[in-house]
This record gives sequence, structure tokens and C-alpha cells, in this order.
Amino acid sequence: MRYAARIATAIELLTAIDETQRAADRSLEHWARQNRYAGAKDRRFIQELVYSVLRHRRYLAWVMDDPSWRSCVIAAAIKGYLPEASSASAADALSLDSLFDGSQYGPAPLSDDERQRAEQGIVRKTDDPMIIHSIPDWAENHFLERFGSCAVDEMAALNRRAPVDLRVNRSKTDLASAQKSLAEDGIEAHAIDPIIDPAIDPITDPARGHSLALTCATSASGQLRASRAFKEGWVEVQDRGAQMITRLVYRPEDRIVLDYCAGAGGKALHLADLLGAQADIFVHDVSEQRLTGLWPRQKRASAHHIKPAMGEGLTSLTARADLVIVDAPCSGSGRWRRNPETKWQFSSQRLEDVTRQQADVLVEAARYVRPGGRLAYMTCSLFRAENRAQIEKFLTENPQFEEANLNFEQEKIPACSSSGASTCIHDYELSPHATGSDGFYVAVMRRRA
Repeated sequence: MRYAARIATAIELLTAIDETQRAADRSLEHWARQNRYAGAKDRRFIQELVYSVLRHRRYLAWVMDDPSWRSCVIAAAIKGYLPEASSASAADALSLDSLFDGSQYGPAPLSDDERQRAEQGIVRKTDDPMIIHSIPDWAENHFLERFGSCAVDEMAALNRRAPVDLRVNRSKTDLASAQKSLAEDGIEAHAIDPIIDPAIDPITDPARGHSLALTCATSASGQLRASRAFKEGWVEVQDRGAQMITRLVYRPEDRIVLDYCAGAGGKALHLADLLGAQADIFVHDVSEQRLTGLWPRQKRASAHHIKPAMGEGLTSLTARADLVIVDAPCSGSGRWRRNPETKWQFSSQRLEDVTRQQADVLVEAARYVRPGGRLAYMTCSLFRAENRAQIEKFLTENPQFEEANLNFEQEKIPACSSSGASTCIHDYELSPHATGSDGFYVAVMRRRA
């Protein structure tokens, strides 16, 4: 494909993602299947451009004073956001007139108005960090409330590409063996550095000081699924933060666990590995269709003690579970570096709707906690309205529950907020800049005996 055809395809994909509200990765995968003639370089260029524009949309729209996807791509070209913009050999091919050439498969030539705005955009500057880092309007106040003086660092971190983190299935192998197997398939994976002090970091083996997880470059994601380590269930793709919060809430003595909003089952699989076959791991989701992604993963991991809990199966767990996990539906703001399209698919109204849903789901899930058992609340959101505010509301309205300690090795832990909030042991917050992970929140409550 010529560069102009790649540009036209990227604009079409961006428009389709916006109109259908589909995930960007699924839209790109669907396009690749439908257009097998496109070479690896074509697919890589288009994918990188789509993600770059999604990450920086607000800034690019400001540059051209126009939010249309075509204008955003023009701004990406003039501001150096094209995938090969740093290559001197590509300079002529990436000029505006070459990219917007009006050819059969290329986009229409620039209009006089577009050309004028592009010329103005080249020198246009702003000091507003919300524009520079493309934080959507609806999220500005929530972002400042959460991060305060650290907001700019967190904004920048959210626009960087996330690595591929891997959880080692320790019931089947160990980290060194998994790492060696991946290397044999051409995938260079490294042990994850501790997020916090290695002595208390849940993804570090305290006895040996060794990491319990691996990370590799984003470019390795395609090779990974064809690797022996993946096919044999030795490794599972899971962000380091997601691994950490699961380790923070489980106890080795847990025997009945309910993952109430299980989705594709990442946390259920992790719990199955941590607790072994002596525990029953039940999974539930309001949409049974979402659970279909779990069963092939369960088979690969040999986690046969994961069981569905729908209908009467769920009712039978009332007041029986040692641990109920609520990985609540949320804004997904903690995953913007992986799913930047969600920044533009959300709104203030949707945030209000989802916070109401979170409160309802938390109350529904609480009925399955036995006396003395624990209720763990998690989100992949950065915002207080979805996190601490929900815990405070629930505890006020449900006095039979009280805050419980997270599973840290010792009580003295780092600040739970990158803005320097006081230390806490009942809940914890992770973020791309502060902990090098996706953004997560986790809190644990105990039903009074």
C-alpha cells in the first residue's frame, strides 16, 4: 500500500471506531482479516497511526481547530505523530501533498481552508496540560482531584504505550522456565521490577526476592499467542497491577471464592493458580456471553476448579463465600494507555450512570459473603467517584461491613496516592506513573461475624 492509501484507511478506521463505539484493537483485527492483501508494514503503520491519533485526539483537534478525524490525521502529519516521521528517507513520502493526493485509494487533496489551518497549526502552541496530554473535557476535574500536583506526570504516562505483562502460572511452571521457553520462540521477556519495596510487593517472592511476573515489548504480542509457553498455559497476559491487586485480597485459607463480575476471567484464573484445587472458584457475570472467553483460558491453564455460578448456582452461594470479588464496571480511565478510544467514548453522563451501577453491584455481591468473610472491590479507574467514594457510601449504608486489611507483608506501606496522601492498609491505588502499571483501585471490607 502507498502511504496515501494507509492514511485513507486510518481515517476510515478512526471514523468506524467512533461511530460503532467498538474497541480499537477489535476493529483493527477485523480490518486485517478482511484485507489480507495488506502487508505487515502496512498493518503496523495503520495500527500505530490509529492509536497515536486516539491517544492525542484533543491536542490534534486543537491544532487544526477541528475535531474531525481527517483533521486530526492532518495534524498528526504536521506535528510529527506519523509512525515513520522521524525517518529522513520517509520525509518526501510523508509530505501533506503526498499523503492527501486524491488518488484512487488515497484521501482527497487538502482544501484551501485545510491548508490554511495546517499552516497555522504548525506554529500553534498551548500551555494547557489538559490539551497537551489530551485529557477529555469530562474527566478534567476528576483527574485533578485524584492527582493534584502530580497530574502532569500521570497525563504523560497515560499516553505512552503499555508493555505486555505476563503472569506465570506457577502451578504449571516457574518464572525461569517460562522465560527460557519464550526466548526459544524469539520472545525476550524480563522479570518485572517491583512496583514498591520488594520486601512487601505482592508480585515479589519475599523469601527469594524474585519477581513473580514477566514483561515484554508490545511488539511481541503477535508472536506470544503462537509460543509454546502460551499454548501450554505457562503464561497468561495480565497487567502487573491486576496481578498485584489480586494478591492483595486473597488469603491462602480461602476455600470458596466468587468472582462476581468475572468477564473473561483473568482474576479467577489467577486465584485458581494461587489457591490450588483445594478451593472452589466460582465465576458470575450479568452477561453469560462474556464468560465464553474464560473457558479456553481455563483449559489451557488446567484450572478445572473454576465453575460457573449462574441462576440457582449463584443463589446457593448466598452467605457462603470466604471472598467475593467485585471487579466493577467503570470508566476504564486506568487503561487509557491500552484503550485510548475509551476516552472519547465516555462522558459525564455515562460516569454518573456507571457510578450508580457500581453501587448497585456492590450491594448485590455483598449478599454472598459469609459472616467473617471479605468483600473486595476493584476498578480500573483513576477517579475518586468510582473508587473511595463508593466504599464510603457502601460502609455508611451497610454497617454490617467494616474495612479490612489488604494482604501486605507489613503494615508500613507507601502512600496509596501519587499526590502524597497518607498511607493506608484498607485500600490502594495504582497508576501508570506511580507504579508503572495500569490504573487500578482495590479495597477490602469484612462482614462482621
